[in-house]
Order: sequence, then C-alpha cells, then structure tokens
Amino acid sequence: MSSRIISHMNKDHQLALNDYILHYGKFPESLLDKTSVKMTEVDEKKFTVEFKDKAGSSYKRIIYYDIEPTTSSTLSIKDNLVTMAKASASKRGYAHYQITKVSYPSFAIMMWVLFFVLNFLSFDAEMFKTVMKKSTFLVELYSMLPTSLKSLLVVMEKYANVIAFATYTIHLIEIAFVTIPQVKKYRVPFKASLMWIIMNFIEGYFTITRFNKLKQ
Repeated sequence: MSSRIISHMNKDHQLALNDYILHYGKFPESLLDKTSVKMTEVDEKKFTVEFKDKAGSSYKRIIYYDIEPTTSSTLSIKDNLVTMAKASASKRGYAHYQITKVSYPSFAIMMWVLFFVLNFLSFDAEMFKTVMKKSTFLVELYSMLPTSLKSLLVVMEKYANVIAFATYTIHLIEIAFVTIPQVKKYRVPFKASLMWIIMNFIEGYFTITRFNKLKQ
C-alpha cells in the first residue's frame, strides 16, 4: 500500500514534495536542490522526505499530517497528502499544480493580422498603401473582405497611432495585473511564460481566456 503511494508521489508529484519541504519542513528555498526531493516512508500518521541541498549535503524531514486520518486506508493517506499539498502551495502563494503548456490562438489569429496592419499603419501609412497596391494577392484579398472590415481598415488608417496607443496600453495593464501574476502562481516555465506574455500583448484578453481554460 505505502509503496504504491511513495512510487506515485516520487514519479508524478515532485512539485508537492518540494512544497512539503519548503513549507512544513521549513527548509530555505535558496538552498534546496529541488530535483533531489524523494518520499521514502509514509503511513497513516506521517511521511518522511529525504533531500539534498545545492552543496550535496543530505537531509531528512518527518512530516506529520495536519489532520490525522480516521483509518489507515490508502484513500485517507492520499486525501491528507493532497490536502497538505494544496495548503503548502497556497501558503507559498502558488497553486498546487503547475501549468507548462502554451495554448496557441485559433480564431484569435485575426488579432495577429490586425497587430501587423496597425503597426505598419502607425509606422508609415503611405508605405502600407504602396505595398497594398503593388501586391496582386493583397489587392484580391482586400476585394474579398466584407464591407465592415474595410471600414475598420479605413478607421485604423486614420487613427492608427491613437488606436495603437490605447490598445497596447490596455494589453500592458492586462500583462502587469493578470498574466504575470497568473504565470507566477501556476509556476509556468520561463520560455512558456514569455510566450504567454507576448501573445497577451498582441491579442489581449483572448490569451487570458485560453490560459484560464488550462486551470484544473
């Protein structure tokens, strides 16, 4: 029974083991070798975790459950481990699970097109017109656009700088107050975090919606 739990925790729940040591074990995060943390014993009252610091020294912590199980069943032990994983992560300001995936846009791809057009217009509207007129493909594509979208392009051309400033100011506010706190809370790896931030800058709220769908 205990061997199955130990194997499962060591294989699939490294994040929880680290949180146990950092919160309940009171070990300094700056010194912990997070890849070394392993559960070695577990029973109905407590569990034991062994680990190393970054200098290679070995340590052991015996951690007692916050609430003692009513039985020695596997379920009650697992319930306590899950409860303590959530509690230790929460006390440290994190979710008890990690988001590592990047969810790329589908219908939001139009925002990427508008981003390119808006920035081109802001940079040089006349050059944009010249490029449009010289490209047979772009001329044909423009002729296929619905009237509403053509009207939008006219407005964008006229007020490109104002629209760009307002749009990306809002997106930067979203990044500062929503996206960055979220990628920190869910411990998103650096490269994935950077991609989420870039997409938020271009797309705006579409990115936040996709990120929210990845939450458990």
